[in-house]
Amino acid sequence: MAECLFINDGNAVAKQQVIDNYRAEPAIPFTNKVILTHENFCSVSKVDIKMLQDIVISPGLQDRMIVVAGISTVYAVNTSHSPFLSQAGEVSDLLLKIGF
Repeated sequence: MAECLFINDGNAVAKQQVIDNYRAEPAIPFTNKVILTHENFCSVSKVDIKMLQDIVISPGLQDRMIVVAGISTVYAVNTSHSPFLSQAGEVSDLLLKIGF
C-alpha cells in the first residue's frame, strides 16, 4: 500500500525499497506549534520542487503551500511523492541547479 502512495511511478526495485523501509511517521510534527519569525523564515530565499503526480500532497495543496510560504521559484517534476527514488537523476540535476 505504501508504495502506491509514495512511489506510484517507481520501478519494482524502488517500490520494494519503500516496502522494506516504510515506518509510521510520528505525529509530533503535525501537533506541535511552530513559530516562524519574519527575521528568520522570511529572510531566506526558498525554492520548491513540485511533484505533479503526487497523491499524498496533491499539486493543488502544493500550490497553496507555495503561496503561503512565499516561494517564488518553483520547479516541477512529473513524478509521485518520492522523486528522489523514481526520478533520482532529474532531482539531482535540479538540486545542483538550485545550489549554484
